[in-house]
Amino acid sequence: MIVICESCRGFMQVLRPEDLRGSHGGYQVVCQVCKLEIPVADFPGGKLVCSYYPKLKEVSEVLSSDSDVGRDQTDATCPKCNHKRAYYTEMQTRSADEAATIFYKCMGCGNQWREN
Repeated sequence: MIVICESCRGFMQVLRPEDLRGSHGGYQVVCQVCKLEIPVADFPGGKLVCSYYPKLKEVSEVLSSDSDVGRDQTDATCPKCNHKRAYYTEMQTRSADEAATIFYKCMGCGNQWREN
């Protein structure tokens, strides 16, 4: 369902309470142009159907995890200290038709490197 702003005819977007600045107390429909806000409860039936997609994590967020508990381990030689074991994370950082990138973290010194 597309909601058009009654004030400026711009597209409106449903925002969750945690996405809004200030305390509005509920979901709001906000114009992307003039910033008009309308509580979802004010719509007929007090309901709107919308889809939310989880925010994808950035590579830096995944790699900077403080806890290595439960991370996958493999035999890999650290280029810095020559330790033979490392944690690894595989991520698709380029287009789907290219190989995934493997990020390593040395279990000895904590050095991080990657292989494309």
